[in-house]
Amino acid sequence: MSASTLVAPAKILVVDDSAVAVGLVRLMMAREPYAFRHAVDGAQALEIAAHDRPDLILLDWMMPGLDGLETLRRLRADPARRGIPVIMLSVRGKADDVATALAAGCVAYLTKPIEAGLLLAAVRSVLVRSAASSAARMADSRPSPAAASAPAEPLLPR
Repeated sequence: MSASTLVAPAKILVVDDSAVAVGLVRLMMAREPYAFRHAVDGAQALEIAAHDRPDLILLDWMMPGLDGLETLRRLRADPARRGIPVIMLSVRGKADDVATALAAGCVAYLTKPIEAGLLLAAVRSVLVRSAASSAARMADSRPSPAAASAPAEPLLPR
């Protein structure tokens, strides 16, 4: 068995009220080894993220009810979910909109219609950075064998 078969596919939550938009995202990423979930609005996305933590959220801004921007703000305010990377997808392409979403905590912003190559590059980049960050946090939280066995030395000049 190869190492790649032991790694679970990244879980991506696609949040969009448009079934067509969700279908297009899934079609663009059909050859990638990702497991997809779908939420139709921000409230459903928050519920899914609480129970089945995704590795990445692709979040539409403009949805009825709880919109993408408020959903993002609530994710960032929750200690248990604030670390989930979010790529905002929107037809809103003005610089002010992009700046607002980035300030709220998304890691990337793509305007619709989305070009497949750009979406794939953004998703891969975010997942790689997220995995590297998680690995670094795990390594930092474990004491090194040398530190655990070495006697403490005072930090005084000799």
